[in-house]
Amino acid sequence: MKKGESVMYKILEKKTFNQLPEKQKLIEVEANCKNCQTIFQDEESHKGLKWQDYKPEITKHLEEKYNGEDGKESFYYKIHEKYYVKRFNDHIDRVFWQEGDNLDEGII
Repeated sequence: MKKGESVMYKILEKKTFNQLPEKQKLIEVEANCKNCQTIFQDEESHKGLKWQDYKPEITKHLEEKYNGEDGKESFYYKIHEKYYVKRFNDHIDRVFWQEGDNLDEGII
């Protein structure tokens, strides 16, 4: 971070995967499926698979990992980020979902 800039994070919500809004669930599943496709694209047994082919397995994985019961506090957090840029004397505000384990405000 540059001099004169500061970032503030505030956790707005904490949810399990199944508690996420339906649109956000679809975004998370698609992003994880496409990531999985990229990782395994060079393996012979994965050749020709589309990202949609990973959907059942990835959905199950996200439901199990982000259920709040794994002892690591794995949840999805709705975060409000406020970023001050002195040079422009202005704030940049954004709200986004982020998965994580035991997230505390300011330690994201």
